[in-house]
Amino acid sequence: MKIVIKQYDSAWAQEFKKHKLSLEWALENVSYLSIEHVGSTSIPRPVRQTGHWRRRHHIKAVVLRRSSYSPL
Repeated sequence: MKIVIKQYDSAWAQEFKKHKLSLEWALENVSYLSIEHVGSTSIPRPVRQTGHWRRRHHIKAVVLRRSSYSPL
């Protein structure tokens, strides 16, 4: 696995919006609360955030595959 460290890029927010739209389309028949952008790429400043978050709903990969979802 190759790891690349970069400065914050404001284009990441737009990229997330594309992924979110794809997920919303793929999950239109699945009940969920929200799709959120979390982690270091969601912070628009050169600060590293540590912590954790718990998934409220576990969405199995098979749901995504059946919906023909693939990352952009």
